[in-house]
Order: sequence, then structure tokens, then C-alpha cells
Amino acid sequence: MPSTKSESLPFGLNAEALTALHSIAERALAQTAHMIWEANHRPDAETTDPKVGGHPAACTSSLHLCTALHLVARQPQDFWCAKPHLAPLDHTLHYHSRVFRNADGSWMDDATAEGAMHRLRKFSQDGEPVFQSYHAASDPDNWRILPSGTVGIPPVNAGYVALMHRYLVDRGLIESQDPHFWCLLGDSEFREGSLMEAITDFAEREIDNITWIVDYNRQSLDGTRLVNAEGLGGNDDVRIEGMLEANGWEVIQLRHGHFREDVFGRKNGGKELRAAFEGGLTDYEFQGLLWKRDAALTRETLTARAPKAEKLLAELSDEEVVRLVTDLGGHDLVNILRAFETARASTRPVLIVAHTAKGFGLSNFAQPGNHSSLPDEGEVAELLAHQGLSMENPYDRAGDWDADGPELQLLAARQEAVRAGIEELEGVAETNRKAFAERLAPTLPLPEDLGINLSMMPIVHTQWMWGQVAGKLVRIGTHDEFQKAGVDMGRDLSEDEARWAEAADMVLTMSPDVGTSTNINPTMDGKIYGPEVGEDLETRLEWSERGRPKLHQSQAATSRHVRFEIAEQAAMSAAGSFGKGDDYFGVPLLPMMTVYDFFIKRALDQFYYNVYWRAGFLCVGTPSGVTLSPEGAQHSWKSDIQMPSMLSWEPFYAKEMEWILAESVRRHVTGDNEDREGVVVRGVTMGVPQKPFLKHLRAQTQHQVDGKPKQDFEILSAVREDVLAGGYWLIHHEGQDGYQPGDNVVRILSMGGPTIEALTAVERLREVGIYADLLVVTCADLLLGRFAERDDFAQLRKLGVRGDLHLAPEAGQTAGEVRTLAGRCVPIVSVVDGEPGLLDNAGSIVGVPQVSLGVKKFSKSGRPKEIYGYHGMDAEGIFRACGEALSRAALREVKVSGPAAQALQQGGFPAPPQDWRSLWPYEF
Repeated sequence: MPSTKSESLPFGLNAEALTALHSIAERALAQTAHMIWEANHRPDAETTDPKVGGHPAACTSSLHLCTALHLVARQPQDFWCAKPHLAPLDHTLHYHSRVFRNADGSWMDDATAEGAMHRLRKFSQDGEPVFQSYHAASDPDNWRILPSGTVGIPPVNAGYVALMHRYLVDRGLIESQDPHFWCLLGDSEFREGSLMEAITDFAEREIDNITWIVDYNRQSLDGTRLVNAEGLGGNDDVRIEGMLEANGWEVIQLRHGHFREDVFGRKNGGKELRAAFEGGLTDYEFQGLLWKRDAALTRETLTARAPKAEKLLAELSDEEVVRLVTDLGGHDLVNILRAFETARASTRPVLIVAHTAKGFGLSNFAQPGNHSSLPDEGEVAELLAHQGLSMENPYDRAGDWDADGPELQLLAARQEAVRAGIEELEGVAETNRKAFAERLAPTLPLPEDLGINLSMMPIVHTQWMWGQVAGKLVRIGTHDEFQKAGVDMGRDLSEDEARWAEAADMVLTMSPDVGTSTNINPTMDGKIYGPEVGEDLETRLEWSERGRPKLHQSQAATSRHVRFEIAEQAAMSAAGSFGKGDDYFGVPLLPMMTVYDFFIKRALDQFYYNVYWRAGFLCVGTPSGVTLSPEGAQHSWKSDIQMPSMLSWEPFYAKEMEWILAESVRRHVTGDNEDREGVVVRGVTMGVPQKPFLKHLRAQTQHQVDGKPKQDFEILSAVREDVLAGGYWLIHHEGQDGYQPGDNVVRILSMGGPTIEALTAVERLREVGIYADLLVVTCADLLLGRFAERDDFAQLRKLGVRGDLHLAPEAGQTAGEVRTLAGRCVPIVSVVDGEPGLLDNAGSIVGVPQVSLGVKKFSKSGRPKEIYGYHGMDAEGIFRACGEALSRAALREVKVSGPAAQALQQGGFPAPPQDWRSLWPYEF
């Protein structure tokens, strides 16, 4: 431990507390090593099991950073995220702080907590507490810890949770909790592109309560990092510092410990030695010295870089020379805590570059390949023995500490403060949650839609409807705030609009520089959220243009749009972060992000993180697919996104879009969205005539009484229920003369834009005597996916989509008739503007033949009809696919054997055709 002499210590610590921190860090190192060792040596492991792993070397490089943070600097209101590999160290430190909790939120008793320490990376058999491989919401110590496992993303989310907290405070929805957001990253991780998008954004948004800590150990998974210092103009820490400072951050370098600083202050070369350590040596050279820890080699190398320090180096003992190399600032608790103190007080985002050694305290100290290496049993036993512990009893809380010693006193005080803080903050969140529920209750049930008037809009697209809904929600949500600000709103809210007010108050929009081109101008106009910087020239100079929103930003309560540059990854992380408002603060904000659908791929990792995090958010991907035909291949490929904790929708008619968006808001604000917290809605900019919607519905017998259509509101109410269950019949011929399932009926399952082509195909098929029932799929997850599996495909069964065989009265009398029994089903044709796999399981679910149409090659530029034809999913392609499906169904045979075959043998079995085309003579 470095000498602190008479210097004042940070955070009001005294020398005894500092000594205790070092002692606890050593204990945590030993127990972390055991935790990982045990996970890799379980008696029930099978020889074919993959390696368990655990990364102890990566834990120890962060040993003192985490000790200082978890036991001193981090307050209960603060948030934490870290590189995935140090999770076991975090658990060990939290174990000593006694902040483990049961699944119901109660504090875990000592015996249960000790048991959890034995179950790193273990599957929970009977609900017993376990630790996942990396930080997870299910871990017993998950309080305000962001999940890890993916690098480069949690530190970005942390910044946007900080922004979300500020937004809630500016809106007057919560009192400020003064949280700080601490994030620990690996130095190799710091090349992640997601971080680059966020660095500039955090500074521009003046997020001053976030600290990124780079564990600068100069090693990566593959070995020692080889950075081109000549090309970069210095080592990587210099590059990082320059980049962050250029982007508005405060940077703190933790290069040296107290011993080094003492040597650097000496005459006869101390200044020159500092220069050698701060740039004279490349990281590669320094890492070699750190690994070898050879006094002679170190003197030789440093003398070559700093000749004037030769005498000083000679005066140092061999032990001191080696200590000079290993005395890194990232392992000096006093310097670390001082940096944390500075970071918390800063008025800018802060980056701390903490120079450390990977494998600190282990036999693999600084070894090039130590990332995944594990200590053997002997080393773990020795580490524990130094703490008065053993392999049989590794997690005893006392060990060789005195019962009334400083270590246990410090930990007891920490336990009391953290537990009290957590309980208070959870109480605040619950109070906020109940207050919102009480405000919302009188408005329930919410209206089924937003009352968007389509009577004067005969042809619109779903993106237009998205803009109408978003604009109306924001108008309703800001109505009171604008009135309080003295703005004339023109008219009061209608009765139904007033019922939406509390829900709409939770809505905000965001977009990566595509707001105006995705129809959400009204949500942006004068409502951009952010620090007000400079004069509002748009107002003073009347700098406006029809159709363009006013973009000067403010932090007023009426600001409801978070605007990004072309930074899809950052925007997606922000959507997820704002979607945690209920979990963290008891306020169920609903971020509604709009992005060009093709570019969701750029942020797919962030999207996965959001849904894994169970963030509540809505992402409108629009325009989407090859329906955006003029844009060609580069903007058209639409990926099938199916993950837990999310739903993906794709409406055809504008009314579907309105219902889907309204239902998504309702489910979010009422908490009725388990396993569907994330919502993706695909939109298009191809106009669709809207009046045929009701015309087709009225024609169905299910919507008629005594041959006459029911009232429109009755029909729409029933269809809305089906739309929100995943699919509905747009055209259904059942009950019409000549309708013979198993003979002349085919079912078309269509999703999104190509439905307009399916409608034309249905008409042409009717002309040749085929009844094509058209089922519009709005959500494959609900109709055909994991939700449908849970209720045994109830919506499909409700719609009558089954694999029944439809037999004529005389069927089965002759061998020829028996052969055709298998063909007497209703085959399926699916068509989707995207990967065919989105719908191609329908046939296998119900047990009938299916032909799947979709996008199977790169697209071209053209009109929608031309591009649909290019992909074989225009009306002609659908017509042909229906013929193929019917013909292939007819070619199915029933195989008979034994007595049944003998009984029918006299009738003979005519040979079936070899090509389905011979059964379908029609041309489109």
C-alpha cells in the first residue's frame, strides 16, 4: 500500500479506512478467483461440455477501481455498468457489502448469499439464486446495474439513462436524485463504433453526470495490444485523451502510483523518467517490462530512453526498480478515489484512463495470453489461505479479520447506507408509479383509436398514419403545458382526446435525422429537447419554411422530441434507455423512435440489448422493404426480426396502423406488455385506397345478418380484435355458391404492401373458378410465432385456418378416389415484402401444402408494381403460386397397404401427373 503521509484523503477517508480497503480488495481477489475456479470444476460436468471460463485476469486489472467505486464512491442513487468479464469481482464486493436480494426484493440472509457465491454460471434448478456469466437483471446484486455481455453498448445506454433522468426532472415528473453514471470499459473495447457515436452526443447534450473509466491494461483477448504509436502520434492513451478532449470531455490520466510519483520528484533524472513512462516507451515495450519484471532489463531499457536518469536508477534497489514498473495509477486507491471525486464534481462528461495490469495479484500477471487463463487449485488455495480461508470454506465473511476490525466496520457501515438508500429510492419509484396509475385510472379504458379522420383521405399510406398518430399524441400530451406557458391552443381537447391525455403525456419521439421524411414534423416543430444553446435565430429571423419544423431546442416541459444526427446506434440506445423510466423511476415513458427500416440493421445489436433489457419502446421502421421501390437494393432489404420481449407489426391499411399504435400505447402505460415490451412497426410510403377496406369486410357472411352487413362500427370492432391478434380476413368467400374447400379454395396469407397485389390476384382467380380467401397478417409473432404456440394457435383456429380434409360423400369408394383424399385440403400461399421465412411456417403448422413468396434477391429501382413483379410477388406471381399450391395439393397421395390395398386393388391406381403445371392450365 502506498504511503499517504499527511496528505488529506478523498471522500473524507482516514488512514485506517484506506488500510481496510486494501485488505478487502485482497480478500475479493482471492474469493473471485475461487468463484471462477469452482464454476470450472463442478462434479456434474460432462466431458463434452464447453469450457465455462470466467476471466479472472480481467477481473483483477479492475480490482482497485471496483473496490474504490463499490465501497466508497458509488452512492445508492448511482448507476453502474462494466465490461462483462469483471462480473465475478462485482459480485464478490457486493457480497461483502451484503446487498444481495431475493427475487421478491427482500434482503438475502447470509446463508443464502453464501450459497449464491458457489453458483456462478450455474443453471438454477429450483429457483435457487445464481449468477449469470455477465451482469444480468436476474443477479442478486442487480441494483441499478446495466446488463453486460455485449461490449460498447452499456456505457452508451448509461448516458441516455442520465439524459432520461434529466428529461423527467425538466418535465416535473420526478425530483432530481442526483445520480452519477459510472461505466468501466476495456481499452480494446474503446474501439467500438457505438461509443464513437455517443462521445460527441453526450458532450453536446451537456451530460455532466457520467464517467467512463477505461481499464487501460494494454491487453486484449488475443494477447498484448500492438498499437502503432508512430502512426497515432503516441500511445493509445494519448489518442484516447486527444479524441475525448476534442469532443468536449474532461480526461483524467491515472498513469502512476504514489511510489512512481515520489521517484519522479527526485533530482538526477526524475523528470526524464516521467517522460520515458509517459511516451518514451511504447505500450508494447512497457508491457514487456511489466511481464518480465526484471530489474536489469528495466534499467537498461529506461536508461536508453532517459540517459540522465541512469544515476537515479542505479540508486534504486532491484526491488524498487521492479516496483517502479508495476506501480500503476489504476491500482493506487488514493489516486483512484481522488479521480472519482473530481469526476463527480465535473461539469462535463469525464473519461478516466486508468493504467492497470491484467492478472494483478495472480501468477499470470501481464502474461500475453492471460485473458482466458485460469488459476489452478493450488494457486486458489494459496490465495485463500492468505486470508484465513480455505477451499472448503472460501466465503467466510470474517476469515482472519478481527471481529471489531476496520474491515468489518467499514463493510457494516456501507451495508447500512446502501440498503437504506435503495429502500428509499424504491419507495420513491413506487410512489411515482401509484401516482401515475391514479391519474390514469379515470381515463380507462382508453379509446380504441385516436380518432384520425380518413374521410377526406381516399388514398394514404401507413407512414402517413404513423405521423398523424404521433403528432396527435404529442399535441394531446403537451396541451396543458402549452396552456400553462400562455400559448393559445386554439381549441380544447375533445372528450376522447382528454381520455388519452395521461397516456399521451408519457409519449416522446426520437429519430436519427429522418423525422421530416417519416412524417413526424408536428412532433418536432418547436419541441426539440436539449440544452438551449445560443440565440433562437429561427424565431428572430423568421427563418422558416413550409413543411419544415422549427429545430431550436430547449428543456421546456413542452419539448417531446430527442433529435439525433445520422447515428442509428445512439438513437436506438436512447430509445431503450428512455424506455426504462418505469423500472428506474416509476414513470412509464414511451419513446417512439422512427428510422428508415433498412437502417435498423445498423443498430441491431443495440436493439437486441434493448429487448434483453426489457425496455419498453416503440420503433417505427419506415419506409420499409421493396415497396420503397424507387430506392432500389440499398434501401430495400427488410430483415425478419424475431426475439423475446418484442413484437413486430406490419399493417396494410391506415386503420390497422392506428389501432396497432393505440394498442401499443395502452399496453405500455397499463403495464400489460409482458414479453412484448419492445414494439417494431413497419410502414410504407406506397398509397393504398382506403374505402375498399370496409367494402371487403361488409361482403363477408361473418359480418352480415340475414344477408345484410352489420353496422360499420360493429364490423370494425370485430376486425380490430383480429388485427390485434395477428391477422384478419379481408376477403372470405365462405357461404358463397360453389365454394368447395378441398376442391377450389386456396388461402392467401399476405403481410404489408403486397396485399394490394393479392387483391388483384383474388379477382383473377375468381374468374377461373378459384375462391382465394385473403388473410391479412398484421403480426406474425401473434399469429404464427411464439405467442401463438402458447395458446395452441388460437387465432388461426378462430379464423378457421386448419388442415382439415374435405371429403365428398362418395369419396373413398374406389382406388382413384382414395388416392386423392390427401389433396382435399385448403393449401396456403404466403406473400410478404421481406424474407419468406416470416410466414413460411403457416403450412407446417396446420399441415397443408404452402408456396411462400417473398424477397429472395437484391432489388432494383422502379415502380412498386414492377418491383413486385421482379420478385414474383405481383398479382400474376400470386395467381401462379395459388395454381401451384392447388395443384401440388392435388398431387398428394394416400398410401395404402395390407388388406386395404388388396380390397382396392381391383380398381387399380392410375398414375398421377409428374408436373403440377399439367393441372393448372390458366394464364394470368
